[in-house]
Formats: sequence, structure tokens, C-alpha cells
Amino acid sequence: MSVKLDHCFISLSNEKINLLEKSQSLVDFEYRKTTRPDMSYEGYYLYFSNYFYFEIVSSDCGIKAGTIGLAFSDLEQNKGSLQRTPQYVETEKTSIYHNDELWFDSFETLNDTTSKFYTWFMEYSNLSLLDRLKSYGNFTFDLQSFEIHGTYSSNQFKEICEKNGHCFSNKSFFNFSEGQNQIKMTYVNKGVLKNLDISDT
Repeated sequence: MSVKLDHCFISLSNEKINLLEKSQSLVDFEYRKTTRPDMSYEGYYLYFSNYFYFEIVSSDCGIKAGTIGLAFSDLEQNKGSLQRTPQYVETEKTSIYHNDELWFDSFETLNDTTSKFYTWFMEYSNLSLLDRLKSYGNFTFDLQSFEIHGTYSSNQFKEICEKNGHCFSNKSFFNFSEGQNQIKMTYVNKGVLKNLDISDT
């Protein structure tokens, strides 16, 4: 099974987003509104050359401020060849459509409303997968490191990742540790190293 980290989001209050805007912290982000049959949301997106992306959504969409979500997917280096969903994901499948065409199937793997942290697995339709790979090839931001600090057990989180087929190596750009919900990252844009530290506190 070939699985990777797909994307991560954090929900922030409008007050916090306004502060980030004023500090120019979001200058590399793209602002976008998304409307789906099941929900609508808007916020800022940052796309990386390794096909991972990060989004900041407004808590106005109904997701509590401070909530972190992490998605796994079948998007891998084989680029265009779909893998089957792991048999051990035993949650109900939710199919998401865009313009009447299947976008992806979603399988919830962890939903911890107490800690405001959850993960899910995405299995793309062939068309949307190829479209995404083509469009993401235009982004040149190189992600150096991405850290999630969350109010969830590190051992439990590691188990969730391994059950989704994702094992982190010493060369991984990603790290998780216990703590108050927070995102830290470093990336390079046109030779300039940038650091972001984002939470709703």
C-alpha cells in the first residue's frame, strides 16, 4: 500500500486570521472559497513541491477554532496509479463530488472532538488525481519541516499513521508531538527560508 500525507488544516478565528494578514505571514498563501455538497469553507492555502499542502480555514465554517485535521491519501510518487483503500479502515465511506463528478472518497480514521484533532484517509478518483498532480507541478515552495503539536498521545498518533500505511523515517519532513494544538513549519521560497508558527492562542 502506497500512502502519504495529503494535507493538513488548522481552523482559526477571524481575529487570529486578521492578525496573520496584517503581519504579512500569509503573503505566499492563496485565498480560496470551497463549496461542497456537505459543507462550505474559505481560507488560505499554501502548496508545496512535494504535493503536500496546508490550509488555514475560518472557524465560521463550523469547525471550532484551534482544530487541526490531517489527511492521508493514495497520492504517491507513482503519480497517476491509484492504490486501494486499506482494509483496516473500517469507517463508513463518504463520497465527495465536484461538478457532478466523483472527487474523492473519504474514510474517517480518528475523530477526537475533545482534543480538536482528527485524521482521515482520502482515495482520489482517477480524474481528480491527475488534475491535482498536473496543477501542483507549478508550485515551487520547498517544504523543509512541518510540525504538529496536538493534545493527543504521540503513541496513539503513531499507531494511527502506521495503520494508514504511513511510516515516518529520519528523513521525513513531518513530526508530531504532544502539546497545545499548534503548527510550525519552515519552507523555502525563491531561496529565502521562511518560518511560520500558527495557533489560535
